[in-house]
Amino acid sequence: MPTEYGTSAEVRIRIGGPAGAGIKAAGQTLARSFVAAGLNTFDLTEYPSLIKGGHNTYHLRISPDQLYSHVTPTDVLVALDRATVDLHLAEFTEGGAIVYDPAAVDAGDLAATAGHCPVPVPLAEIVKTAGGAPVMRNVAALGAVLGHLDFPLAYLVDSLRAQFAHKAPEVAEQNAAIATAAYEHAQQAHCAFPVRLAPVDGAPERVLAEGVPTYADGLPQLAGGPIWRHAAAPRDVSDLMRRL
Repeated sequence: MPTEYGTSAEVRIRIGGPAGAGIKAAGQTLARSFVAAGLNTFDLTEYPSLIKGGHNTYHLRISPDQLYSHVTPTDVLVALDRATVDLHLAEFTEGGAIVYDPAAVDAGDLAATAGHCPVPVPLAEIVKTAGGAPVMRNVAALGAVLGHLDFPLAYLVDSLRAQFAHKAPEVAEQNAAIATAAYEHAQQAHCAFPVRLAPVDGAPERVLAEGVPTYADGLPQLAGGPIWRHAAAPRDVSDLMRRL
């Protein structure tokens, strides 16, 4: 069950797809939405050390309780390609949901036979109807996730508007419209999510610290202490050095 780690309402979400599908941007946008709602998040982004291509994922652990580490189990899997299903189905918890576009990912039968909840949403069609670019499937997927969780959409809309505040207003509104359409579609899924994740009333304002886990190795240097260890891909090292 999604509460197996002892929290009152813990949910783990994994977004997966090919490089270039906006996986990391989608994960960060969703994380900011939960943080704005007063929830704690612990995120992990994974991408191969390749010049181009490969499988990318973003994993979020969300709870009203304090979180101190990453965990593997996944309650909601957003599959923007079939590889995501094949690689991560074994991580599913009981009652887990697969959010996917049936026109692009053949996952419905697999999800049903595995005892999970298939949430088919026409992501590409929703984006096309709104006049968006294909990469905006990632935004539609976020709306679908919150729709299935029955989590207030306003937090995602606010996150999108903040993310695109430097662009023309219609860009943010187009993204909001795509997320809204997918949200409403996902609420029609035949199975309900087993855990109620809700905003925390009166929670203090929180800040989402973004980066990759290896950046933590640089924190002692920022405080004037030694760096004892740093293990990362070459591009992570150069990024860390720029930050230091």
